[in-house]
Amino acid sequence: MTNSPFAAGTSPIGVTTDPLGKFAFVSNSGSNNLSVYSIDKTTGALTQLGAPYAAAGGAGRAVVVQIPQPKYR
Repeated sequence: MTNSPFAAGTSPIGVTTDPLGKFAFVSNSGSNNLSVYSIDKTTGALTQLGAPYAAAGGAGRAVVVQIPQPKYR
């Protein structure tokens, strides 16, 4: 795949995507941070968004993604 392998923090432990499939999140336990990537809908290519983001409190163990659902009328 283009651009693979993809850069992440130290000791990546978990990967998840948002419900709409626009973003991928990688929890890095060794560096205690979160890597975030956009997902190209056409090719599936990943693009890293910024530097890894610091995790709050303790070593990163899991990724939880909570995105507000759109309100339908």
